[in-house]
Amino acid sequence: MENDQLPLFASNATNENSEIVSLMALSKIQGVGIKSLRTLLEKFGRLSSVWETPEDKLLLALRKSSLPRLSSIVHEIKTNKKELIQAAKTQLDIFDKRNIRIILHSDPRFPKRLNEIPNAPYWLFVEGNVSLLSQPNLIAVVGTRNPSALGIRYARKVTALLAKDGFYIVSGLAEGIDAAVHKTA
Repeated sequence: MENDQLPLFASNATNENSEIVSLMALSKIQGVGIKSLRTLLEKFGRLSSVWETPEDKLLLALRKSSLPRLSSIVHEIKTNKKELIQAAKTQLDIFDKRNIRIILHSDPRFPKRLNEIPNAPYWLFVEGNVSLLSQPNLIAVVGTRNPSALGIRYARKVTALLAKDGFYIVSGLAEGIDAAVHKTA
């Protein structure tokens, strides 16, 4: 390593931590979304390996994602990696203060049943008690971000019944129905 370069990750960083930081850093690039992140993960096996992958290999891998700004995205990965990593670490510190965790599909706490579905997510953002994801009686109540008053009323009613019957309620933490469901639960 040259003298003017800093390591991207601390020498004591775990593989899982470097993956989470890389996930957050890459997602900060305009135009990079779930499809391109999945493509990178499937192509390279680890998101953290993207930082050291040659530009031509990144271009080739991401062509599959049909990104409109492909060259500028790859250029940003290669030229702004320190800033992207630092911004990701800052965001993760904020998450930590709010008790939000990112768990990868390889994490033992990742719900086993969720890993069994087609196109299972590679990661989850979890606010609250991560261990509850292993409970057998989980149910998702999700809906639109712009619900009607009637939609919110029904979502609350269904959620109250489910919670009363011992179900743990999970959702995507979005506004609208998801927020009403969590307040009710």
